[in-house]
Amino acid sequence: MLYALCVARYRAGMGKFSRVASFALVSTLSILLWARSPKSEEQSGWPAYGSDPGGMRYSAESQINRANVTNLKVAWTYRTGAMQTSTPLVRKAAFEATPILVDGKLFLSTPYNHVIALDPQAGTRLWEYDPGVDLNRNYSEVSSRGVSAWHDSRAKHGTACALRIFIGTLDARLIALDGNTGKVCPDFGSNGAVDLNHADRYAVSSHDKSPICRHSGLQQELQLHVGT
Repeated sequence: MLYALCVARYRAGMGKFSRVASFALVSTLSILLWARSPKSEEQSGWPAYGSDPGGMRYSAESQINRANVTNLKVAWTYRTGAMQTSTPLVRKAAFEATPILVDGKLFLSTPYNHVIALDPQAGTRLWEYDPGVDLNRNYSEVSSRGVSAWHDSRAKHGTACALRIFIGTLDARLIALDGNTGKVCPDFGSNGAVDLNHADRYAVSSHDKSPICRHSGLQQELQLHVGT
């Protein structure tokens, strides 16, 4: 994964759209090879922005190593289409998300906070969620560091919202999605969303641009990695 990030940064001079495509492609190459092993998928994957809640950015996987990393080949490509969106915000939009691999799915977000789930084997889209951010407004930055995943220990595996994917939006909403379908989890906040503009009800702290939202309705702290 670290190698993938370095390659994406190295290619930064290719233009904004190329950075989007290259990052999405190269970042998934290592994850794709890990996912092909059922054992590795169960043991680790890449379930958080920094691999684990502590942000160590380390994986114990050994299938890709110094001896064979130069032999990696392009397995598939996926373009989000975000940079083709007609909006003045495209001038400052930047792809900064780190995809996460959870329960056999690859999750990522676009600068406009679309959440996309991909099949890591084939690179095909499983679902896409559009939070309906007003792209006519001005925002200080137009980016998203990615999404966070949370398993509800009380829910049976495979049931609706047993796996929840959280996205923080440009207009200060926290949204919970069903990891299997991309539909909002209606029992979270108000019909799947919490409006963080109501600062009197929610406490938000941040560390290294990784906001943590705390609210009595949440079962645990959810660390979100979004552009601020």
